[in-house]
Amino acid sequence: MNLEKMYTVFKDNDGKYKIGLSKKNQKDEWEKAYFPVRFRKDVELENKTKIYIKDYWIDFYNWEYQGKKGTSFYFFINDFNTAEDKVEELKKNTNVKNMEFTDEDLPF
Repeated sequence: MNLEKMYTVFKDNDGKYKIGLSKKNQKDEWEKAYFPVRFRKDVELENKTKIYIKDYWIDFYNWEYQGKKGTSFYFFINDFNTAEDKVEELKKNTNVKNMEFTDEDLPF
C-alpha cells in the first residue's frame, strides 16, 4: 500500500469502515473495489473522510455463520493523518513568511 497516497474511508450504517481503491484495467476503464479496514477503538471518522495512512498491518478474524466457517482479512490502520491534518502539517513545515518584493527584486 502506498503510504504517500490519499485514501477515502467509507463508513456504512453499521459503523464499519472500508477504503475505496481504484485502477485502470487493460481496456483503460476504471475499476473500483473496497477493502475493509479497522481503527483503534477511540477513532471515529465521518463517511468519505480522506486520510494518509502512516502505520498499518494486515489482520484477520475467523467467523462461523449458518454452519459455514471462514476467515476475513482487513487492514488495521494504527496511525493516520486526515487530509486537513496533512495541510496543517505542511503549513507548519513551510518556512515562508510574508513575502514582499521591491522593484529592485524584479528582473525587468
